[in-house]
Amino acid sequence: MTNKDYNALSSRKLEALFEVATEKEQPKIRAVLDARAQTHELDEGGNFRAPCVISENDAPAVVDTKLSDDEVNDIVDDLRPNIGHMCNVVPFNEATWHKGVIVDVVIGANNRILYAIKITDEGDETRRIMKVYDSELLEVTAELAPVKEPKRRVRAEVAALVWDDATIAKEVEVVMQNVGRRAKFLTLDGLMSGRIVTIISDRRVKKLLYRIELDRNDPNAAKTYKCKVICAPDLQIEDGPLDAIGERVRETYSVRHATHVAQLELTPVEKVSFAKKEYNKAADALTKAQTLAAQRKTDLAEAQAKLKKFLDDREDELLR
Repeated sequence: MTNKDYNALSSRKLEALFEVATEKEQPKIRAVLDARAQTHELDEGGNFRAPCVISENDAPAVVDTKLSDDEVNDIVDDLRPNIGHMCNVVPFNEATWHKGVIVDVVIGANNRILYAIKITDEGDETRRIMKVYDSELLEVTAELAPVKEPKRRVRAEVAALVWDDATIAKEVEVVMQNVGRRAKFLTLDGLMSGRIVTIISDRRVKKLLYRIELDRNDPNAAKTYKCKVICAPDLQIEDGPLDAIGERVRETYSVRHATHVAQLELTPVEKVSFAKKEYNKAADALTKAQTLAAQRKTDLAEAQAKLKKFLDDREDELLR
């Protein structure tokens, strides 16, 4: 966006835009705001002077105020107690205050610290925004957000719900785009994060769950997983394009799901034929594995015999 575009926006919108702008854009926005503050003076006729346009070369130098990792972690630890508190906030590109609740503290690009906020005064409570923690357009209150008890389905409703393979496949297709994405959720041990790797069905309660591979500090450590109901209120799934790992995970799951759906559409005769084919594949694999195991057993016996002969010869040499 050029300086001419910035001058077309109101000062309030520019201040909101400044919070989420890149380091390259921030000096240009600040230059326009500073120019308006300095040039709003009375001229000889008693009228306000129009704000002047400052070129990119005239923009003030950027002061490097980037925080270190240790400073960022200290600030985040101080802000975490605010999670769950109500707040008043002006969303980006708006001019009105809204009520919301702080749901997380996030470290953004260039070590910028932001609150993840759920807007609560618009009815559906599905809107999420990000706001810099020290913004003038954010007020954190001491009021805690009310805890809403999730609606529980009675046993009769669960029993009446159709939950066959076809229904499960359709429900999976609705949320399959989240496979491969990173997610955060609350546990008794605190906030945990990981990557959604598959979707599983709980046939007892007739619900779908995300199977999440948790992040590991040690890449050599064993993988650990957690299952989370897809509609859990504390589950936060990232937006945007997938990274390389996420693309690979989603592609693998999509192929497996497509194969499963294709099996559901087979006729009884085709299912028998498919089952026979899969059985023959498994039997061939088992035969190959048994043959390989027998060969390895023979190799082991020969190696042990050679070792025994070597030790016996060595013992005879020592006794001479």
